[in-house]
Parts: sequence; structure tokens; C-alpha cells
Amino acid sequence: MEEEDNVIAAQRALSGWRVIIAPRKPFRFDAVAKKLEGSGLRWTRRTGLDDPAADVLLLDSIGELAGTFEYADAVFMGGTLSEMGGHNILEPALAGKPVIAGPHLENFRDVELHFETHHAVMRIASGAELAEAVARAADDPELGQRGLAAARMQSGAAGRAAGRGDGFVRELVSDGAAGTAGVRVAVVFFADLACCGCARFAAEACAAEDAADSRGECGQHHGGRHGKTPVTLELVQDLSREGLSPRC
Repeated sequence: MEEEDNVIAAQRALSGWRVIIAPRKPFRFDAVAKKLEGSGLRWTRRTGLDDPAADVLLLDSIGELAGTFEYADAVFMGGTLSEMGGHNILEPALAGKPVIAGPHLENFRDVELHFETHHAVMRIASGAELAEAVARAADDPELGQRGLAAARMQSGAAGRAAGRGDGFVRELVSDGAAGTAGVRVAVVFFADLACCGCARFAAEACAAEDAADSRGECGQHHGGRHGKTPVTLELVQDLSREGLSPRC
């Protein structure tokens, strides 16, 4: 059984819910569509929106996932039931939403430990527990608040590391001692940090808005749009204001 099967089964058991299923890879769009066709559920594709009253929305598009979190009452993180190692739970947590994950978050051990320490994520052992977990998570607003606080701590750590990296880069390019190599280090370093913390600003704006009336849950997802280019441009502008001449 694949994770989408668990989500479909949970949706059948959750009366009055709507679900957004967001496959991580585009090649999975059609495969999940076939599962939905045989599910007996009322569903539609994001690229078609043939049935606005559908209970299931297949997010078969790129770059729109972050905008769906504000409508969710609970978020299930895909890749955590199978031995894939999971995906990063920071982005939905930064939106203030209760996050549910299976037993596998090996790819993000530090984040996993941090969230477990702060009781900021709900764990399930198998897909059979998903429906009950969604209902419990949605009725526990403090879980989402703990997740938001834990995610902000992680974002703060990324910002502090970015500050140290900025000082390191300034030393590299000061006094005309370094050229392109120093800037390349900055681009790679800051690009990685952007993946940790750049979702914070948009998520805080979403958290300030009223929650939607209808309930929704988000399935497996890929958090794109990390903001690497704006971070890089801001770094270059900062260095230029200091009278330095980074070369990209």
C-alpha cells in the first residue's frame, strides 16, 4: 500500500472533511489520479477544477503548496510512513498548523528531535491511524502553536548561522584578498540556509488571517520556492554597500 492509499482511506472515514493531496513529484500526478478515479470519492484536479464542490483536490501543479496551508486544519507529512526518510516538517509548522508524521523522519533527525522535545508533532505508527490522528490534531490548536514555536526556534538558529556566514564571507572578500571563490561559498551556504528559514515570513502572514470555514488536510508535499535568489541578491547588495565588489 502506498501513502496515497492511506490518505484516501482516511478521507473515506472523515465525514465532512476535504482533503488536498499534493504529490511531491510531478510524475506521480497521473498515478494518484488513477487511484482517485477508483476510490469512489468526489475529486478534481487543480489544473482542471472541474468540480468545485469536490471533497478531494489533487494538487497537480508546482509552486502552489505553500499557499494551501492557511486552509488546512491538519497537515500529514508524506514520506514518513514508508522508509523514505520523510520530508521537512518546518514549512507547515511555520504556518501554525498541527503536523502529523509517521515513524520515518531519518532525513531530518535534528528537526525530529527538536520537535519531539517540544511535543510539537503528532506521530503515528501506521497509515491505519491517520484518520483518527487528523481528527485529534485538528481539535488540538495548542499542537499547532507548539509546532509554530518550535519552527521559529529553528528559523532563528538558521538566521544566527547566516549571520556568522556573512561575517565569514566579508573576511574572504575584504582587502581584495578573495574573488569569485568567496562569493560562490556564500551562494551555496546561504542557499542551504534559505531552505531552513525563508518560509517564516509568508507563514506568519498566513497565520494572521482567519481560518477557512471548511476543513482541509494536506498530504505528501514538496516545499519549493525557498527564496535562494532573493537571499543571494540581498547579500550582494549588502557587500556592495560596504564598498566590496563581489563577482558572480
